Amino acid sequence: MVILLNPDAQQGRGAAKWDAIKGAPDIREASVISIKNHEWRMQMKLRIQRGETRFIAAGGDGTVNLLLNTLLLYISPGMLSGYTIGAIGLGSSNDFHKPISMMICGIPVALDFERAVLRDICSLDYDNGRRYFMINASIGITAEANYRFNHPDALLTILKKVHTGSAILLAAAETIAGYRNIPVCLHRKESKLHCNVTNLGIVKNPHFSGSFRYDDEAVYNDGLLRVYLAGDMNKREIPSLMNALVRGKFRRIAKTSSFSAEKLAVSAEQEFTVECDGETVKTKKAIFSVYKEAVKVCR
Repeated sequence: MVILLNPDAQQGRGAAKWDAIKGAPDIREASVISIKNHEWRMQMKLRIQRGETRFIAAGGDGTVNLLLNTLLLYISPGMLSGYTIGAIGLGSSNDFHKPISMMICGIPVALDFERAVLRDICSLDYDNGRRYFMINASIGITAEANYRFNHPDALLTILKKVHTGSAILLAAAETIAGYRNIPVCLHRKESKLHCNVTNLGIVKNPHFSGSFRYDDEAVYNDGLLRVYLAGDMNKREIPSLMNALVRGKFRRIAKTSSFSAEKLAVSAEQEFTVECDGETVKTKKAIFSVYKEAVKVCR
């Protein structure tokens, strides 16, 4: 069993959380590879080549995403079902763990390898490459806020170190103040929809960005994307959208819709931000797909 550790999770607070939990019975016997070691990718490759099949991401949602994408550098999606992923939530949001079912030292964990279940993974194909994700993706205001949070100015950098929740709120407020809807074309099967995106969620787990969630319960193994669209909203309406997402009442407000799809393509004339599991890329076209029951995930 190998732990991929990100001690810099939650703006450096992950190291103290790791110190609190690393002696727990389910954790202390594992080998640890820290991403602060510049040879960590080579170490992961060697473990995979030697036949290791159990891996744990110790960090935030981005670390879970990093572990998944690292595994898929060396094995194909079709081979991933022979591997099992666990997680230790050292991050700010820890949406991967929600709803939280188990904690050690006040830290959410998913470490029950014996009761691991197969889950879907999703892929994002964009202008410059491909990324995989397990939780959710977004385009629009939450993606732009994530990009701002990940690329902070001086004030936001200081606030992230002092109080993560306030930093998230500031990034959201600054994004709303300057946000303009994104004209896009959505393609699914034989249909096309031209719309002005305020926010678009592509979801396996309805929880995102710490305090937000969509209406539905998670379905992790049905081979479908849950898609939530809010469009043509003005700046006065966006706070109502944010409030609805905090309460899990997305469908109760105007100018929203939702549907399921096996595949979704989004294209635009201008470059836009796509966020997946907290990580962001810029592109003019994004294609989202699902690999059904592709990897085992601990409970």
